[in-house]
Amino acid sequence: MKTISILISIIVLSGCATTYRPLCDMRGVHPARYNQDIAACQAEASRAIPQRQISIVSAIAWGLLGGAIGLAAGAAGGINDSGKFVALGAGAGAIGGASYGQEQAIDANRDYMRRCMAGKGYYVLD
Repeated sequence: MKTISILISIIVLSGCATTYRPLCDMRGVHPARYNQDIAACQAEASRAIPQRQISIVSAIAWGLLGGAIGLAAGAAGGINDSGKFVALGAGAGAIGGASYGQEQAIDANRDYMRRCMAGKGYYVLD
């Protein structure tokens, strides 16, 4: 279980360091102004998007589902010690859920950054 906690922590924290910079048309834009606007949008995005919460909630939900599947597999197989299946299913579900939640957080951050830069007058290309 300790290994699962460590893996979830690594997945969750790895996404916190991502800094997305949308590709914008730079014609007529001073690079210093662009960098200021990027920094402002990144600060807004970090306040607006609860990245850690999305990942943690997803990990818990998928962990519960994985545990339920593991329990069902153990019960269906007539295995007396179905706790191993529950733990394995919960671990796999939590790891999958954390990575899925992290991807959701990254996508939300990218969307927010695109909208923010467009709101500042940039033509966002990607």
